[in-house]
Amino acid sequence: MRIAAAIALVLCGLATAAPARADDTALAAPIEQCIRSNAIKVASAVPNLNEAVDFLVEKICAKPIADEAAVQQANVMKQYSDRLRKNCDTWKAAHPNTDAASVSGNDESYNPCQLADTAGDSGGINWTIFAGRTPSEAPPAAVALAAQLLLDQRLAHMNQTH
Repeated sequence: MRIAAAIALVLCGLATAAPARADDTALAAPIEQCIRSNAIKVASAVPNLNEAVDFLVEKICAKPIADEAAVQQANVMKQYSDRLRKNCDTWKAAHPNTDAASVSGNDESYNPCQLADTAGDSGGINWTIFAGRTPSEAPPAAVALAAQLLLDQRLAHMNQTH
């Protein structure tokens, strides 16, 4: 029962965590720079527009995209951990004569400090499944920027040849 309650709280906490960036559609500078600086080369090298977008975003700029996803995930986990710690502090204030370590989590005696103490113990696992995408998956804004730049490059090249 205690494990099920802990899992439910973790899932609820991560699902309701605020995004790491206020404007979720904005691209991090390294991602935008990578896409912009490589779009012309990719447009020249890959003839199919869809394949060019995929190559640019998923191969050429995969590292800055994964780095930004890791930063965002770390921010979400920090917010979650901070919220658990605050809940623990509130619980301790409401139970001043109770040793939090001696209370086991069950239906009669909920102990939020147990969750707070283990919030960072993910064993190196990034809980990105709850954030909506994996670290290597490109944000839609990156795909849109790459597609727009590659299309603009193709159209400019077509206009020059006609």
